[in-house]
Amino acid sequence: MECENSVLSPQPDVSPSPRCCMAVRKVSVSCLCNFVIAPVEINLVHVAQYCGTQFTPGTRCGSYTLPPA
Repeated sequence: MECENSVLSPQPDVSPSPRCCMAVRKVSVSCLCNFVIAPVEINLVHVAQYCGTQFTPGTRCGSYTLPPA
């Protein structure tokens, strides 16, 4: 719920709030990626990266694959 505005936004680069980042740090983003669908997956990756989550290039989140570095 803390990240709803950022993850569900039609704009892909909405910066998450500090409360959202605190919530992201408490969950397994890789687990969430197993359940998200387009276009939410791209926003989830953006929010997670903004909040400090590191992804390996080529990681899949839903049907989205992170590009090579």
